[in-house]
Amino acid sequence: MSIPVPPAAPTADQLKTKVPSASDGKPKPFDGGEKAAHGRVGKRFDWALPYMAVECNASVRPDQHNDTKAHEFLDSPEVRGEKTFFP
Repeated sequence: MSIPVPPAAPTADQLKTKVPSASDGKPKPFDGGEKAAHGRVGKRFDWALPYMAVECNASVRPDQHNDTKAHEFLDSPEVRGEKTFFP
């Protein structure tokens, strides 16, 4: 017996992920702006933007008609270190 898939579920093609890179072979930087990358507190620091670690064409919340893609981003080791040691 198969379980029906709701219409909002991503297709198999949308779930395919890959490690992205720009045409120069470097990781793609986050393109959503500094506040979205690091929050309100982060704008006080000169933190580098995160880079895309996984590119995913599935929507984050398809049930809410949100077309934002489910990409995953990582901070550089230096930024991660500063964020985890935030006083």
